[in-house]
Amino acid sequence: MVLLLEAYQLKNHKDGPIFQPDESCLIDSEKQLLIAVAEAYNISGVDPDLAGRNNCGDHIQIAFFANGQRCLLRQWPYYCCSDAAIKFSLALQEHARDNGASIPATLDAANGCRIFDWGDSRFSIQHFVGDSYDPTRPAQLLSCATALGHYHRAVADFELAGDMRPALGEWNAVRISRHNLRILTTAVAESEAMCKDKKRLLHVLSIIEKMLEDAVQSMESLGWSNLPLVPVHGDYHQFNCRFEQDRVVGIVDFDNARFEPRLYDVAHALVEILGLEWRHECDEDRLWQTARVLEPARIAPWLSAYKCCAPVLSESEIELLPLVCAAVWPEMLNAFYSGYEAAIAGCDVVAEFMRYLLDNTDILSECVREA
Repeated sequence: MVLLLEAYQLKNHKDGPIFQPDESCLIDSEKQLLIAVAEAYNISGVDPDLAGRNNCGDHIQIAFFANGQRCLLRQWPYYCCSDAAIKFSLALQEHARDNGASIPATLDAANGCRIFDWGDSRFSIQHFVGDSYDPTRPAQLLSCATALGHYHRAVADFELAGDMRPALGEWNAVRISRHNLRILTTAVAESEAMCKDKKRLLHVLSIIEKMLEDAVQSMESLGWSNLPLVPVHGDYHQFNCRFEQDRVVGIVDFDNARFEPRLYDVAHALVEILGLEWRHECDEDRLWQTARVLEPARIAPWLSAYKCCAPVLSESEIELLPLVCAAVWPEMLNAFYSGYEAAIAGCDVVAEFMRYLLDNTDILSECVREA
């Protein structure tokens, strides 16, 4: 899940700096939660009236000051709140941080536990570092590439404990794309609206499905299933990074972490960062009319910044990366679940960009090789 942090702006207050949320302040139950958390973590000086809350889909996050430090209380979403999932995520973050990756520390409660249970929900506290992505600072995007390279180097030797395995599930790049494609196709087929465009849109979706399966077949022929598996971040882009000036000082939101070839993280980042060209952190700002093809001249600087810090890419990874980017593009179809007008234009873009990647694999692989 995307970590919505830019809603909090540091402002001056007669009692010191506070977070001024763009959304509403805490409701009574959330104030009670924050007071209980402060007690469990032995945190003094927490004022719920000066905290800021943000809704992130199905879970909340609360920014607050504690002992002169910025903190973030975050609820674990339903799909990764089991003991195994949380243990895996926290162990992965700690391992990566110990090996030099920029990941905020998770705080221990007074009883030594990092998880606070409140009703049916589970929470943890992280240091709230840096600032959100600033679209006026393009150098931050290159810093995202460097930080991802550091992360992949830091987790290369991470070992998965047996009691963490139930957390991993079966999701991977191909399954997510197939899942999102199937959901949107069903929604369009069953819709009573947009009769005029339904036939054309279903045709475009069938083309995307065919290109996805072509990409998967080519990936398998080049050894995708034989690549080493590492703990990928699973949702890496500029809005899951925190910045000081142009430098990434924190990678956040490991809710989708799992074991998969690291090319997934690289491809997902290229599609999200350079393909969609996000400037604001919400689905409505995926402006498909301004999305751009992943041409060599655009991806070369980003890949160069990644490769300078990451483990060396194998020849198989170099040949596979354009295909993996093509396989990742249908993930973006989830942006259209509730908006058919966007789907009409957006699916055309997804199809166009996938076709470009599949038609130019040799050129793009050479770009990766020389970056």
